[in-house]
Amino acid sequence: MYEIHPFSCTCGRSVQVWCDMDTDGGGWTVFLSRQKQTHQFDFNRTWEEYKKGFGRADEEYWLGE
Repeated sequence: MYEIHPFSCTCGRSVQVWCDMDTDGGGWTVFLSRQKQTHQFDFNRTWEEYKKGFGRADEEYWLGE
C-alpha cells in the first residue's frame, strides 16, 4: 500500500493505493481492483461516483480522478 496525492485533488487529501512494483519493472498504480470474494462492491454506479472513486484500497476499488 502506498499513499499518493492525486494531481486533480485540490482538497489536499491523500489516497491509499496498491502499486504493482514487480510487473515490467514496477511503478504501476492499480486504479481498478476486482476480486472474487464473499462480499463484492457494487460497480453499478453513477458517473459522479466513478469520478470520485469508491471501494476500499485493501479490497475492491475504482481509484477515480
